[in-house]
Amino acid sequence: MNFKNLKLSILSAFIFFVIASNNIGAQDRIKFSPDGVIASANDTFEVNIVLDSGVVDLFAYSVHLKYDSTILRIIDSYPTDEWSALSNLSSYFIGADSLEINPLNNQPNWYYHIFDILFTNPKKTVDGYFEVSTVKFVALQTGISPLYYEFYKGTDTLLQSVLSSSGDAVVYVCPLPTEPGDSNNDGAVDISDLVWIVDFIFTGGSAPLPNLLSGDMNCDASVDITDLVWIVDFIFTGGPPGCEPCL
Repeated sequence: MNFKNLKLSILSAFIFFVIASNNIGAQDRIKFSPDGVIASANDTFEVNIVLDSGVVDLFAYSVHLKYDSTILRIIDSYPTDEWSALSNLSSYFIGADSLEINPLNNQPNWYYHIFDILFTNPKKTVDGYFEVSTVKFVALQTGISPLYYEFYKGTDTLLQSVLSSSGDAVVYVCPLPTEPGDSNNDGAVDISDLVWIVDFIFTGGSAPLPNLLSGDMNCDASVDITDLVWIVDFIFTGGPPGCEPCL
């Protein structure tokens, strides 16, 4: 068996695992709404941090939000401490907001947000769907940025965990700079791109060209096994081409 066939055999073994794994997953309990945003450079937009309907007895929560600071910048968030003190949320939450600064470039790239339900007697909790805060972004340049919780925690009044999983979102700032799937930047999506992605994921090969986005078939702002499954489906079984959210 030559090296290319060996790579494809390894890929085939993983496809079954990925498809099976996609059918098994915990329900998101703290997530984003909307979970997909399409914008252009210089646009502003808002994303809500929400609890889903399965949350029961939430007493306190905290999240650490990660995004690509070269593509997005946070310009506002609410409720702030002052806002919540004047709203009906004051009977449920006190809060603190801050931007963290990346020491490497002195730019904000993290948003930290924490709310604690007030220690009232009897203690109050939140159950079911709830929009707990809103973050306002500006799009700096074209590209794809993920939004995800690098850290999250939710507890009940006994400080036991009540959030079983966290959600993520994707922001597309159009037009996207490259065609999804054309990993070697030769103007076509074919088996050479599949081999390129296999090399990148499994053997430490070169990243897709001209940037990582050209290997991102499903537009989730990463290049992983799910993109391999997509490109195999496209090349060998007539599946759909890479996603094009800007069209």
